[in-house]
Amino acid sequence: MYLDYINGAINEDRYTECLDVLDSLNIGDISLLKEIYMEQADFDMHSENLQEEIKRINTSFDSIKCGRLNAVGIVKPISCGLSFGAHISNNYLITELGRYFCEVILRLETSISNE
Repeated sequence: MYLDYINGAINEDRYTECLDVLDSLNIGDISLLKEIYMEQADFDMHSENLQEEIKRINTSFDSIKCGRLNAVGIVKPISCGLSFGAHISNNYLITELGRYFCEVILRLETSISNE
């Protein structure tokens, strides 16, 4: 992230926001963040029907971990409506900030594996 900042890929506000997230992020939740990212990699994040498309996939993520990721702003819950006792999967949408975090993590993992 620091390299992105000094190379102008992200601005000072985004860099500061990323540092705040890093201070609060539970390292154990990164695998879940990557799982959500991969699940939604093929979706157009700017589509007007994005939430409806994501609701169609039947995913269920650990609600406690998703709550922590939501608290730092890198995922957000998607309302599935009233369940009337039926089980509704936990659908979470990765935010733009969450996508950026995942891309940084994946770049880092790739560079480490290439060494």
